[in-house]
Amino acid sequence: MELNKNNELNKNSNDSLPTVASQQPQNRAIWPWILSGALALSLGANFYQSNRTNRLNSDVNLLRQEMSGLRSSIDQSQENVKQNLASVQENLNLTKEEVAKKVDQARYAAHQSAAVVDAKWSKRVAERDKKLDTDLAELRESAQQATEKLATGLSATNGEVGTVKTDVGGVKADVAATRSELERTVSDLKRMRGDLGEMSGLIATNSKELSALRELGDRTYWEFTLAKNGAAQRVGDVQMVLKKLDSKHNRYTVEVVLDDKHIEKKDKTINEPVQFYSGARARQPLEVVVYQIDKEKVVGYLAAPKVHVARN
Repeated sequence: MELNKNNELNKNSNDSLPTVASQQPQNRAIWPWILSGALALSLGANFYQSNRTNRLNSDVNLLRQEMSGLRSSIDQSQENVKQNLASVQENLNLTKEEVAKKVDQARYAAHQSAAVVDAKWSKRVAERDKKLDTDLAELRESAQQATEKLATGLSATNGEVGTVKTDVGGVKADVAATRSELERTVSDLKRMRGDLGEMSGLIATNSKELSALRELGDRTYWEFTLAKNGAAQRVGDVQMVLKKLDSKHNRYTVEVVLDDKHIEKKDKTINEPVQFYSGARARQPLEVVVYQIDKEKVVGYLAAPKVHVARN
């Protein structure tokens, strides 16, 4: 009985051994798959992390490039602003220099013109004084001759001396009156700015003042009378045609032909200096001044400078 029990136990033990032995190979087959899955998960996580890092790095680089471009644009804008400011400052400086230069040139021209007028006037006065001295010398000689005649007849000599004294007094009075009248006339003359912006010479408003200007001798003057709707008239070196006349408002329109060019001056007023240049290198303008406007004609003069002042 006991032997049979032992055989049964051994039989049962032998029956259970194949079950344990069959489970061990199955466990060994699962572990590689588990390890492969873990490795795949790890590689996938690393790949995902690497891609995300690369994208972040790309975004950062792109952002850096944009920041760099923006910084370059800002720097360029600042540089352009600086250059524009520098250009504006330079233009302002040039404008100030040009204004100062023109003021100096105008001042110099005014001084030169005043000096020329003064020199001309002094020369005229000196010439008149010289002539007066000559007349007085001749009168003295006549008086001396009259004195020598005293030996032949006192009464006749006294008459001649009285005549000589009267003539001397008359000559002195005439010279003084002429000089006083010329000085008074010149002092009444005015300077005006012409239609081209240039300062004119002294302006005459009638024939008497024009004669005083001729006495000064610093310009050449041609007096003219232009009829309404008349033909071209030669005045000095130019030809002039009166195109329009408004005696009620003292206005006129004139066409000047100079150097084969037709220059029309519209709606000019009485006593206004109408200026134009003769040639491209002219330094001072010619001036037309109309001092009388009637219903059918205008009367005035053309002035051409003798002393040339540098043109700005």
